[in-house]
Amino acid sequence: MREKRPATDLQRIACLASYLARARNQTEFKGKDLKDLDHGESIADWRVAVANATKAKYLASARHGVKRLTTFGEDIVDALPDQSKVNQVRSDIRRRTPRRKGGRRRAARS
Repeated sequence: MREKRPATDLQRIACLASYLARARNQTEFKGKDLKDLDHGESIADWRVAVANATKAKYLASARHGVKRLTTFGEDIVDALPDQSKVNQVRSDIRRRTPRRKGGRRRAARS
């Protein structure tokens, strides 16, 4: 953590998940595993932080209640501690195309 110097909770969670994946060969984990690894000192509400990291695509659901680090999360960790590189990684991600309004069209029945 000293080497990476994460600036946000999301970056801190990605760093902890990266440590689990690389150093301990634990690719799937629960939020509690991250909290135990960090001793619960730095992040006030772990559930919200893990949910936000999942929403930001740093983590992904592997199974029910189990998470894994995404390739985007790995890229963020690799870019740290340089925040300008982190911003570059974030801007390089393609945005999903918006859904069409009205949903799918049904095929005409004859």
